Amino acid sequence: MKKTRFTDEQIIGFLWQAEAGMPIKDICRAGGFSQPTFYKWSSRFSGMEASDAAKLRDLESEDANLAVRRRKKVKRTPAERVPLQLAQGLNEVWSMDFVSDSLANGRRIKCLTVADDFSHKCLDIAVDYGISGEYVTRILDRWRCSGAIPWRYELTTVPSSPAANSWPGHTHTVYATS
Repeated sequence: MKKTRFTDEQIIGFLWQAEAGMPIKDICRAGGFSQPTFYKWSSRFSGMEASDAAKLRDLESEDANLAVRRRKKVKRTPAERVPLQLAQGLNEVWSMDFVSDSLANGRRIKCLTVADDFSHKCLDIAVDYGISGEYVTRILDRWRCSGAIPWRYELTTVPSSPAANSWPGHTHTVYATS
């Protein structure tokens, strides 16, 4: 809190002079402060006596001691980015990304898009209120049953469960996006 060169009692004295009918310009000139400062004091101390100001000062100091102190944010080194490798054929690399949106009624929906990197064809879009790692695994298993299996799949966001990371027999690369 900024220190003032006037005590609370002096400020209340200036306010009483204004209540007694002395022009505010004269009070400000005599005290050596500006009219906006006077009006700020007026909004804070109007109707108080010196004892009330002392109580207010005590409460403010107590409140400052009770204030929640914010933790300093821990600075972490950014993860190394893996360079993208271009796909050379169909079903070599699939990319998956999670997207969310909200409906008109305020309810959130999640979308999982699966695309082939070579043909840029969208293979699947799964839409639900929540998509877990098990849900992602079921989608990938459905594609495996159809015979289309990628050599590698890339996630731009990490799923909420390790189930998608343990999809059998395939390597994957996770790209962190900011």
